[in-house]
Order: sequence, then structure tokens, then C-alpha cells
Amino acid sequence: MAVVLAKWDLIRQQYDEMIKYATALRLGKAEAEAILRRFTRGDLQHPTCQALAELDKVLKTIFLFRYIDSEALRREIHEGLNVVENWNSVNGFIFYGKSGEVASNGP
Repeated sequence: MAVVLAKWDLIRQQYDEMIKYATALRLGKAEAEAILRRFTRGDLQHPTCQALAELDKVLKTIFLFRYIDSEALRREIHEGLNVVENWNSVNGFIFYGKSGEVASNGP
């Protein structure tokens, strides 16, 4: 398994900006689309966006290690996936044909 080497310096440098954007989103002061437009403006990727991507790698790695380590977590996730699969198969039974659309007016 490959070990993720995060760019911790970038995360540290952009920490205040990441908190600023997260707070603006949480308080409803900014919309996600506006922030994404700011991140994608210009040819170079915004440094705060890069730092968020690095932080995302770290969080995914932590979750993966927790998943591997905890049988209870694996069971919980598996049970949740089974619920969704059962719901999808019931919908497939109810909505037969073209997503529940009847193609003709015959009985």
C-alpha cells in the first residue's frame, strides 16, 4: 500500500484561508459555486484549493486506516450498503420497464 505524503507546509500556510472559506459556507455568507469559481479562476490552481486537496488526502487515509482497523466500522458500512441495495431492488421491482413509464396504453 502506498503511503500518502501530504504537503503539510502548504496546509499550514493556507490554514487560515481554509477556515475562512469553511466559515463563510457554514454561515451562509458565501455559496459553494462562488468559492469554486474563485478557486478555478486563471490558469494556476488556487493555493487554498491545493491545500484543501492535500487535507482531503490526509482525511481519506485516516478513514482507510480506521476502516481496516475496526471490524465494527466495516460491519456498519456493510449494513448501510445492504439497506441501499435492498431499496434499489424494491424500486426496480415497483418501477419495471422504462423507469416506471408505461410505453403503451394497453392493459
